[in-house]
Amino acid sequence: MPDSVPPTAPAGLKAGRPTAHAVTLTWSPARDNVAVKGYQLPRQAPGEPVRTQDLTATRAVVTDLAPGRRYTFWVRARDLAGNLGPKSQSVQVTTPPR
Repeated sequence: MPDSVPPTAPAGLKAGRPTAHAVTLTWSPARDNVAVKGYQLPRQAPGEPVRTQDLTATRAVVTDLAPGRRYTFWVRARDLAGNLGPKSQSVQVTTPPR
């Protein structure tokens, strides 16, 4: 029988202190009835489309940010069958100006 149960939402999304171009994000692992394969880390800045980074760890260093911009990040887990879980809570980060 195919796995149709999505993973839980990752918890505890936190952002470290941003620099003008980067921020480190961490979160607690999601749970799944079989196994979590990885995570999607979407982000959005005002006036820009959502950009998503695929990861296998519960830590990400995002290095292509612009100075003086506000970003919203959230995380979703994907299991081995490709089921995508719900969004985590979001976190907002404002990079300092140069």
